[in-house]
Amino acid sequence: MDTILCERRTYDDKPFTHAHSYGQLIIPIHGALSISVDQMMVEKQQNIVFVPPETAHSFYAQAVNQFFVFDAPGFYFPNGLGGCLRFYSLDGRWQAIRCLLAEEVGNGPTSSHRLTDLFRYISGLLEQDQGSSSLNYIRHNFDKSITIDQLAAIEHFNPTYYAEWFKRKYGASPIAYIRHLRFDKAKELLASTDYTIMQIAQQVGYENQSTLTKLFQKEIGITPREYREKTRKWVK
Repeated sequence: MDTILCERRTYDDKPFTHAHSYGQLIIPIHGALSISVDQMMVEKQQNIVFVPPETAHSFYAQAVNQFFVFDAPGFYFPNGLGGCLRFYSLDGRWQAIRCLLAEEVGNGPTSSHRLTDLFRYISGLLEQDQGSSSLNYIRHNFDKSITIDQLAAIEHFNPTYYAEWFKRKYGASPIAYIRHLRFDKAKELLASTDYTIMQIAQQVGYENQSTLTKLFQKEIGITPREYREKTRKWVK
C-alpha cells in the first residue's frame, strides 16, 4: 500500500483479530469502540486511536457507531510514534479535522490530493503530541501525589499493563521517572535559590526533608546540603 485511504466505517459486536502492513488512524464520528491488542483490552474508547503497522488488533462495538478510518503507509506517520497503540483527545483541532472529513469522504474508500495534504497536517499534530498523555501529566504534576492507578486511567490501561508499557516505552518505571524529575528540580532549586531543604523537599513533592536526603544519597552519595555547598563553590 502506497496511498492514503479514508472511509467511514462501522463495527459490529464480533471482534476479528488481524494485522496489516499499514498504520491506521481512527477518528470517532459517533459511538464508542472497544479495542484489543495483545493482552490489552480498552473498552468504549471515544478518542482518536493510532494503530501501528504490523500490530495484531481487533475492533468491535456494542451499539450504533461510525468512525473515519485512515489507512496509511507507515512512512506517513512520525517516526517517534513507534510500535505502540496511542490515544489522542478529541480536542478542537481534531473536531475541525472531522468536519473537513465529513465534506471530503463519501460512503466508500476515498483517496485524493486534498486528503493526502490533510493527512500531512495530521501527521504534524501526531508528532507534536507524541509524548503520551500520562507522561505529559507527570511532567506537569511531578510535585504532587501521583498513583499508578491515576496514570493508567489517563491511558485507559489497567495498572499492571500500564506499568509494563511505560517502562518498555520510556526505559524506566513511572515511579522512577517521577523520582528523576523531582531530583533534577531539587538540584536546580538548591543551586539557584536560598530555600531551605525542607521547602525544596515540599516543592518537589515530598512531605519530609528526610525523603529528599535519602534520594540524594542514593543518587549521588551526598546530602542536599552538601550538594548546595559544592555547587556554589563551583560557581564561585
